[in-house]
Amino acid sequence: MKTFLKWLAGVLAVFVLLVVGLFVFISIITDTEPVVYENSYLHIRLSGTLNEYIPPDPLEEFFGEVPLDLKKVRDVLEKASVDDRIVGVILETGYLQCGFAKMKELTHLIRTFRQSGKKIYAYLGGDITMTRDYYVASACDSVFMPPQSNLVLPGVLSEITYYKNFFKKIGVQAEFIHIGKYKSAPDVYTRDRMRPAHREELSVLLDEIYADIVTSISTQRALPADEVKRLINEETGFTGLRAKEAGLVDSTLFFTDMPALFNTEERPARIDAVDYARIAPSSLDIRNKSRIAVIHCSGTISGGYDSEDSFLGTLAGARSLVNHLQKTARSKLIKAIILRIDSPGGSAAASEVIWDAVRKARKKKPLVVSISDYGASGGYYAAMEGDSIIAEPTSLVGSIGIFAGKFNVRELYNKLDLTNESLSRGKHARLFSIMQPWSASEKK
Repeated sequence: MKTFLKWLAGVLAVFVLLVVGLFVFISIITDTEPVVYENSYLHIRLSGTLNEYIPPDPLEEFFGEVPLDLKKVRDVLEKASVDDRIVGVILETGYLQCGFAKMKELTHLIRTFRQSGKKIYAYLGGDITMTRDYYVASACDSVFMPPQSNLVLPGVLSEITYYKNFFKKIGVQAEFIHIGKYKSAPDVYTRDRMRPAHREELSVLLDEIYADIVTSISTQRALPADEVKRLINEETGFTGLRAKEAGLVDSTLFFTDMPALFNTEERPARIDAVDYARIAPSSLDIRNKSRIAVIHCSGTISGGYDSEDSFLGTLAGARSLVNHLQKTARSKLIKAIILRIDSPGGSAAASEVIWDAVRKARKKKPLVVSISDYGASGGYYAAMEGDSIIAEPTSLVGSIGIFAGKFNVRELYNKLDLTNESLSRGKHARLFSIMQPWSASEKK
């Protein structure tokens, strides 16, 4: 038996060493800078969700599954603007899914890159190109798409499904209490239509977003605003050929023809943005001055540490943020802090913990809050202690208020012939019971 245990311990030790060795090997491989040839173009592909920041994962990098985030896009455009090996950029968009504030920042980044004198060309090569894709692409020097691809500019829409009547039919009662006129998140469970305050809120948001789309396309494509509105409202869908006639794109061609647009003696080599992101800024003699720390608060605010939840998605952990704020506030190398928030809110208690950490960090060095798509509810609460708050015109900021609630499923149990028995001690022991509504005293 002892011999077997020794053998088993030896096997486990070898296995652990192999795993650790593999992890170290992968880390070394992924930390190695890629080769950037002279006369190269940077290829950026934007599609699907664009997260604010995705922490490095050596395994994903090793297997080539690293997605782009906004931080990487910001970094690669800054580096490419001063890298003599890079002759220009091809930006390819396809069904981009992000908020309008991120889209607005992408157009800022593109215009900043253009100031370097290098060209950035947009390619719309998917079967269908939608408003978000075109909004970003229109900021480039020129826009191209295949002759028979489709561009669809339908305007903006907000749809909400209300569950009150459905819940009533199956025997579920949603009980929610909210504080704040515009705190409308629980309405989908407790109402069968929009409250006037919610309708007012969405109408203002849609008006601002639609106006920004029209103004941005008009400015970036040198088209009259009324003509942009006409194209959206009367034509809506365009083939590549029709988009060229309308002035929405500069020409029709295929992706294989794009590199020739840079007019270099030899066809430029391609380097992908994910690979180029590994180039150290110091190798290009940028960011060599005083350091500014950027701390990300991305996702639903919760206690604990940053993580991923199968239901809530990305969680911004209060403990993680507090640790980062405390370390940067103590560091002698860090001269200032940028707190980058992209959060719809979350736990009130966790938001207050972050608020306190921001307040304390601000006493030690300058702290500026930058809001991405969302700085709402608890996200805005955490931002309030910054020296200043900066947001895009289309950032969603505010949503001041709180709510709490539960679902009463007694009637559903009756319909399903389910029974429930409980014993309790204490007047409000059934406060969170799903078998009965709140009493007047419990609501208080």
